[in-house]
Amino acid sequence: MSRHLAHRMDGRELVRDWISPNTRRAYTRSLEQLSVWLAERGLDLCDEAVADYLTEMFDAGLSPRTGGQVVSAVRFQARLTGAEPAIGPKTRLALSRFARMARGRGRGQAQGVQWEEADRIARESARDGLTGLRDAAVVAVMSDGLLRVSEAAAIEVEHITPLRRGGATLYVPHSKTDPTGEGRTVYLGPPSSAYAERWQEAAGLEEGFLFRALYRDIVQPGGLTARTITNIVKRRARECGIDRASGHSLRVGSAQSLAAGGATLVEMQLAGRWRDPRMPEHYAQAQLAERGAVARIRYGG
Repeated sequence: MSRHLAHRMDGRELVRDWISPNTRRAYTRSLEQLSVWLAERGLDLCDEAVADYLTEMFDAGLSPRTGGQVVSAVRFQARLTGAEPAIGPKTRLALSRFARMARGRGRGQAQGVQWEEADRIARESARDGLTGLRDAAVVAVMSDGLLRVSEAAAIEVEHITPLRRGGATLYVPHSKTDPTGEGRTVYLGPPSSAYAERWQEAAGLEEGFLFRALYRDIVQPGGLTARTITNIVKRRARECGIDRASGHSLRVGSAQSLAAGGATLVEMQLAGRWRDPRMPEHYAQAQLAERGAVARIRYGG
């Protein structure tokens, strides 16, 4: 082994020793999640990609601490490998905005809007004319389907199939955990499918995107963007007294409602199309604890 290579390896060992084993594990987990996100989008690790990742973390309701850990992990990896860190002005700006706008958030936990709250938001929204009827359908469908905002934006009229016994099925053609585009089918209860049907009829939609922009009650041809759907959820939740909702809140809240109702982690994972059962477990910690081993065995819960 050359002296130069031995010196470089010694340096890497010194870098490793700067952080604790717990921090190393946290960095490894952050880097693995970032790597999956990049691979799903066909992106390379760069300043712009890390900035976009932080923006998506913010939209998902995660905490500034979680975003900062990603940046620290990327910097640590660069030191370890001797490469230039993929952290530049775009990442620094995104992290600064993240810290400022998400101040006060907990440890990576988006506020959940559970079923009862989603039902109330939909009812109140539906009273607000054509725009409100659309927003009610957005909220109800996202709640039943545990939809990501990107999935809601992609819904087309033909993706919804009414059922004879009431309710409907919704075909979800794409999701970030379905890179091959096979699609998944989810269930919409009778109230949610009714909101979607009422909106479709009122808007005169026969094909194409289900959720569309309105200008003076005139339906526009293009579908809503994920950002617009996020803003709809936040605004309608705020009107019902829920101030810290995000575009991810309906998905989180439905996971919490499923856990409170006795769903297993596997059932929650399938309903939300999560690749890893640790995600619904993270979102529904409190509900799962209430029916955990201590609650059941010691206290008969």
